[in-house]
Amino acid sequence: MFRENKKIFIGIMILLAMFTIFIVGPLFSPYTYESQNIYNRLKPPSLKHPFGTDQFGRDIFTRIMYGGRISFSIAFMTMLGSFLLGTIVGIISGYFGGFVEEILMMISDIILSLPSLIVILALVSFLGTSLLNIIYILAIMSWPKYARLVRASVIEIKNEDFVFLTNLMGAKPFYIISRHILPHAIIPTLTLASFDFGRKVVSIAGLGFLGVGIQPPTPEWGMMIREGFSYIFTAPHLILAPGGMTVITLISSNLLGEGIQESLNRNLNLAEI
Repeated sequence: MFRENKKIFIGIMILLAMFTIFIVGPLFSPYTYESQNIYNRLKPPSLKHPFGTDQFGRDIFTRIMYGGRISFSIAFMTMLGSFLLGTIVGIISGYFGGFVEEILMMISDIILSLPSLIVILALVSFLGTSLLNIIYILAIMSWPKYARLVRASVIEIKNEDFVFLTNLMGAKPFYIISRHILPHAIIPTLTLASFDFGRKVVSIAGLGFLGVGIQPPTPEWGMMIREGFSYIFTAPHLILAPGGMTVITLISSNLLGEGIQESLNRNLNLAEI
């Protein structure tokens, strides 16, 4: 799949390169994200400071790397939480149906109908801006998308002949779900998860930009953009660096998602021939 589809290859390579730099880079950086030098403030990009320095003389590249750790970690944990909760709800509602399905789908409909940004801002303001709270809130607002996708796949798969025959042989529901339904039902969610990762990074940056995300002194891309707005004309690199990283992450995850979708569609078309 990776070799045949350039979008998948490019998306994965860019994301892996960014992840590696964020993890390994700070180990070799001569600066920390808190290191201040007021005499070296607002310096443009140079060999010593590839992304320049901010209003406190802190190295922006170092802060980008530490901020990338935060953004990627929250985005991945949120995506994983949404995926797991959505998959469980989707399988239960799709396989067993009935009253349980109605209740679960009603809850998902309510969450999907809410203005997500307003709800997220309200919950973050009420519960606090800790890393775990942000993960919980974003995951709670995202799982219905996975649940509905998995539910649709489960309903389609459970009506297949091989599942019907397995039922006739007396197999338990857990065996049928784990061996026959789950492996097929989660395949469509790979595309959603790929797109979702980039969107989560943007959401995290949005919270930081609005001042309700990860708080100083911990670096975060959205917060860095917010702080740099006062110097948009005198030192635009304060905004371009974190903004550029956010855009690159979004484009890379979209490339990965589009590539996976194209590969799945191609395999589906071949199976129908």
